Amino acid sequence: MLPAVRRPATTQKRTRQHCSPVSSCYDVKKEVSPASIAMAPSSGELWGHHLMPSKMVVDCLLPTGVLVPKKCSRDASLRHIKLDLWREIKESHGPNRIPLLDALGPPSQYVFVSVTQEAEREEFHDEERRLCDLKLFQSFLQLVEPEGNKEEKIINSDIGQAIGVNLHEFDEMMKDLEVQDFRRSIVSLAQEAAQERDAGDYLHYAFPPDVEQSPDLPEDVRSNLTQDGCFFVEMYLSGTHKTRCTLSVSKDAYPHKVIIDALKNQAAATRLVGDRREQFISGGSLKNLLKVCGTEEYLVGSYPVSQYKYVRKCLARGDRPRFTLVARTSLREPEHVPFHNPAYLRKIPASPASLIRNPTSIDISTADVPFSVKVLGATYIHVKDVDGIYVRCGVFYGPDVLCPPLDTAVVDYVSLKWNQELVFDINIRNLPRSAKLCVSICTTRRKKREEQRCMNSWGNIALFDFRGNMMKDKLSLTLNPSPNDFADLLNPLGCTDTSNEGPCLEIELPKLPLHFPDEIEYEIQTRKIVGGSSHIQQDPMSGSILDEIRSLASRDPLTELSEQEKEFLWSHRQHCLSVPNALPRLLNAVKWNSRDEVLELYRLLGEWPSVSPETALELLDCKYADPMVRSFACQWLDQFLSPEKFALYMLQLVQTLKFEPYLDNPLTRLLLRRALLNRRIGQVFFWHMKSEMSFGNDRFGLMLEAFCRGLCGHLKDIIRQVEAMDKLFNLSESLMSKRDNADRLTLLHEQIGSKDFLEALQNLSSPLSVSTVLGTLDVESCKIMDSAKRPLWLSWKNPDPLLDLLQRDSPSTGNLLRSNEIIFKNGDDLRQDMLTLQVITIMSEIWRSEGLDMQMVPYTCLSTGRRVGIIEVVRHARTIFHIQSLGGTTATMQFNNHQLHSWIKEHNTDPRDYDKAIEAFTRSCAGYSVATFILGIGDRNPGNIMVNEAGQIFHIDFGHFLGHFKKKLGINRERVPFVLTKDFCIVITKGKSGEEKDRLWGNFVQLCTDSYLKLRKHANLLITLFTMMLASEIPELQSIDDIAYLRERLAVEMEESGARDYFNRIFRSALEDAWTKKVDWFFFPWKHPSESKRRGQ
Repeated sequence: MLPAVRRPATTQKRTRQHCSPVSSCYDVKKEVSPASIAMAPSSGELWGHHLMPSKMVVDCLLPTGVLVPKKCSRDASLRHIKLDLWREIKESHGPNRIPLLDALGPPSQYVFVSVTQEAEREEFHDEERRLCDLKLFQSFLQLVEPEGNKEEKIINSDIGQAIGVNLHEFDEMMKDLEVQDFRRSIVSLAQEAAQERDAGDYLHYAFPPDVEQSPDLPEDVRSNLTQDGCFFVEMYLSGTHKTRCTLSVSKDAYPHKVIIDALKNQAAATRLVGDRREQFISGGSLKNLLKVCGTEEYLVGSYPVSQYKYVRKCLARGDRPRFTLVARTSLREPEHVPFHNPAYLRKIPASPASLIRNPTSIDISTADVPFSVKVLGATYIHVKDVDGIYVRCGVFYGPDVLCPPLDTAVVDYVSLKWNQELVFDINIRNLPRSAKLCVSICTTRRKKREEQRCMNSWGNIALFDFRGNMMKDKLSLTLNPSPNDFADLLNPLGCTDTSNEGPCLEIELPKLPLHFPDEIEYEIQTRKIVGGSSHIQQDPMSGSILDEIRSLASRDPLTELSEQEKEFLWSHRQHCLSVPNALPRLLNAVKWNSRDEVLELYRLLGEWPSVSPETALELLDCKYADPMVRSFACQWLDQFLSPEKFALYMLQLVQTLKFEPYLDNPLTRLLLRRALLNRRIGQVFFWHMKSEMSFGNDRFGLMLEAFCRGLCGHLKDIIRQVEAMDKLFNLSESLMSKRDNADRLTLLHEQIGSKDFLEALQNLSSPLSVSTVLGTLDVESCKIMDSAKRPLWLSWKNPDPLLDLLQRDSPSTGNLLRSNEIIFKNGDDLRQDMLTLQVITIMSEIWRSEGLDMQMVPYTCLSTGRRVGIIEVVRHARTIFHIQSLGGTTATMQFNNHQLHSWIKEHNTDPRDYDKAIEAFTRSCAGYSVATFILGIGDRNPGNIMVNEAGQIFHIDFGHFLGHFKKKLGINRERVPFVLTKDFCIVITKGKSGEEKDRLWGNFVQLCTDSYLKLRKHANLLITLFTMMLASEIPELQSIDDIAYLRERLAVEMEESGARDYFNRIFRSALEDAWTKKVDWFFFPWKHPSESKRRGQ
């Protein structure tokens, strides 16, 4: 009997009845044997099984205590199992009659309960759930009468299903006062956001407009307009028959005007006249929306049509946008589900956080004594071949040390007791609010007469808790293992969240009951400072002072200010208000171990003008730990960061949560509110948070719980995506156990063609994009790729009803939209790819804002969990190796350099299409050359560079970046700054010679140089994006030193002329040494035989 299943209240013993209606089911040999149950745990559909058998016997325990075995299908719903069970037991008769039938109520009176693989007892109120999706520990179900609030249990079950955690775990965490306070307060924010969303326009939430920042058109877009500033769109109109018309649209026209013009055309086609015509047009203009053909993207909002990204992209490439009219009423909002207050919100907290501060607590401003910590001892330290062990402690503000670190005495590793007090050179009164104590266990080892010291494990703790009380008395810190190749002896960039397992260090802090002043107390103290000597009345600002402030403000985030520069900024701090974006540099000049200077800074912040969104992002990285600074940064982001940019920067915003010392903070509230008010932001937020949950951080789980509560009825869409990802994960795990490729493919098609897989994987929103609907699964087109982790190639048919018409009118567009393919990967950490592709996307947007369309192809990649995720497939694209292999042995062996050019010509036989393809190749090749150079992308081979039939070249598989190149025998294998082989040069110059070749090549060189210089203007943003990711623990992004590579490639310390010369030297090097890359590519088929086999699959 399972421990979490209680015996029914009846006095009868539980019996197994062998009666005729059910004995045939029970006598069937069970497909889940006790031996299989004893297998190692899995996250599959049943303990020890990635996939549940198609048929299996389930023990069903009735409320009367009778155990009835029942044979069930894996895809059977709980409702079906219950009704079928009821029918069988009611039909039992004679000696096989089920006992105590009269004691049973109607089936609707009971719900199933069982024990899940997480050892949690769970009630299954959603009876549409399939047996295979319950993740049971054993094939056992018990029927019980539900207790408590059924509505709340259903909601909690849905939330648990979405985030992958039973909410009982969060209930257990409520013993922590900070968790209790956060969980209660954040759900109120979720309720307010849900009410604001429900009171607004559903279409703006569900289909948020995807627009460019400015309505102004870049030069390359304006050149494709007519002389009167118009462009053409194709409109598909539905009436008694499908019709298509071409409209001329002004670049300044709004969607409403386009709708009216389309309705006028339709009225003329149906011969409406007079009042009927006017009513048709006026009424239809209010009832219809413009929908992008082939996707679920709508032109919602009040922007010029040319400002929508889809339209801008079409115009830049000389294509015509394609729309259809859709009735607003067809986009119905899901059934309204009111916000439900959880039970913990209705209960009176055992110890309200607002009442916890000890009335005898003392303001730290009066504690003019040195800060000290007593190191007691350590346990569970695993070391070998060391001479001794000691503890290092330091007091930090962000990554900056406030006073010199201190070490304990070195002791033998057998007896880890110190009982030593360390007194720091900083008084308690000068500790900033965000001060943290960083500790580490270090080892010493003597080697060749030199003593080597290295960090064994580390931990960080905030010196003030979430209420402002200073930590005191004895504390036990659970430490984290030292990162690989980590040279420092402390890790101030590490999180203050402690791990659940690891070495334990016991310390003792001062026993004084101290607290940090709250905002009111701070305001009083700031007023005293203003009237005191530290507030200097500064002289009128001269032009030279302003120029110097601007110069310092333009420095990159990694710049180190000299002491003279810091003194200059602080002495002219009042003048810095005239240069708002100088705030980060001024913060670098503040002495955070001086209480008076911090109070003066707070006074300035109250007067500080708004900064740019890019500067506000910088204020959220690890360097700026002060809560007031971060609060202002969040306010500015909320005011000035557009929804499109907010979703784009979500990867960094989620990671910077790890720099927040407390659960409840302005960044958490900003993210949650914006996610609940915009479906696109919300979906990106959910998957980034869920991915981080797989790394064991409770903060993200608590935030996701509040997010899911705020979604209300919209949660079902998220649950469907999670269910699909879980199905694919279990399937991929099962496929890995098969050794034969044919067996794998057979199992793949069998499983995804089964009822439960089709229900889970069809007709849902893609996790990659809210504007993409995954329609019918094309089972025969699904396959298993040949790479090491055996990723799944999955294909869905596009459900758009206009697809056949698009195929007829524009075969190229129709082919592109006919299906949606996704690669599901299990076993690879996709976070580095995700970051690289995000930065390339941002580079592309920077170029467009600067008037350059580099025609980049930054496909979408999403990490959905630990070493698992999905990747968008770029349609009609092939690897360079595949294209070369089509040209025979000479091309594959790199002797025929014309094969790539020939392939592009074959797919673009029309001269206009050919010219567009060469232009697309030239621009994208320039863009990726510059991007891969700046980002230090390594391991470039013909198997991870692709070209699509439209001529765009792009890179995939970013396993090495920031200069972490592969080495052999200590020699760097990357000998060129970026790939520019002769094959590429022939395409760029159209295979020409003479002056035409020189002209085309000169245009390419200029394009590369211009794109590099334009990125340099935004170097601060690019560097900030990486510093914000330092908490992600991506293997090749561990420290500031890794980001220094990016700074060097951007030549931030040079003037523009010097940077131009620098890049020109790099370009010449790439061209002159291109032969070395061709040599590497010559050996590619032998180094990568699987790639040779699949030939660019």
